[in-house]
Amino acid sequence: MANPELGLLWANKPGCFLPVAEFWVGRDFLWFVLYIDDMDRRLKIEILPSDSRAVAYELDFAQADHLVQSASRELVAMAEAE
Repeated sequence: MANPELGLLWANKPGCFLPVAEFWVGRDFLWFVLYIDDMDRRLKIEILPSDSRAVAYELDFAQADHLVQSASRELVAMAEAE
């Protein structure tokens, strides 16, 4: 498995007043966009599909953070139980 560099680029997003943070894997693959939603002023993540025919999804950052932390705790607990 390759370990490409994760890069950060500040950019504009239509419909967003503030700049957005684009996270790139290597030089060619835009992984996700982190931004403040102008409508509800919440931090959100836009997960971009690898296939151009797929649909992009937006996640509330607090929900994503909670899910990642929950999964991390469970994975650590499973590893310790081994």
